This record gives sequence, C-alpha cells and structure tokens, in this order.
Amino acid sequence: MKKLFTILLSAALMIGLAAPLTAAEGKKAKSEKTEKPKKKKRNTFPYYGAIGKIDEKANTFTIVGKSSTRTFHLTAQAKITRDGKQAKLADFKAKDQVSGSCKKAPDKGEGHYTVMSMKPRPAKKAKKKKKKK
Repeated sequence: MKKLFTILLSAALMIGLAAPLTAAEGKKAKSEKTEKPKKKKRNTFPYYGAIGKIDEKANTFTIVGKSSTRTFHLTAQAKITRDGKQAKLADFKAKDQVSGSCKKAPDKGEGHYTVMSMKPRPAKKAKKKKKKK
C-alpha cells in the first residue's frame, strides 16, 4: 500500500510540474499565430449631399448636414465632372446634389476636406404605380 501511494504521489507531482511547462509553450505558439498585421487607415472616403455655399475665389463649397457643416476644398488635381464631361466649380449651384471622394485636411482644422472627385448625384428614380384591374 505504501509503495502504491508513493508511486501515485510521484506521478501526480510529475504531471503537476510538467503542465505549466507545456502551457507556457502553448501560449507562445498561440501568441505568434494571433499577431495580425495592423490595418492601414483609409485615406479617402465618400461624401454626398446638397451644396450650401460656393466660393469660387477660394475654390471651396460647403455641404450643410443635419448636425454639422462641412467645407470642401477643391485642388488642381480634383476630377470634376458633370454629365460625363469635365466641369468647373462654376457649373454647380447651391442646392445641387453632389457626391465624390475626399480626404481630411488636417492643416485646415476639423470639418475641412480636400476633394479628390466631384460629380452630380443621380436623382432617385420614381416608383411606378401599378393599376388595379
């Protein structure tokens, strides 16, 4: 009985000491696998809305939203189109629906964006009513 107890006790001690070693190895392997490369922040994003004001001298326009007003600065590289043709800021007027892509202009402050592209936003198609027979 004494021999059996000694054997079981030594086996339990060996298992108890070996478990943390294998767990530590497992943690290293898991941490190596779970390391993901950092996602690159998106540089440009879409915008759309109705034009509030246009300032041709400063080459800017604003879009007034429900909660904020955003100012968009056109650069010389901005692609402006209207009806599939190249256009200028002067071709647009207040309340025109526009869309395009832009990026934040950190040097101008919060709510200012640099426009990469601009075009009129297509009008929503009206739903046809079905006649009842």
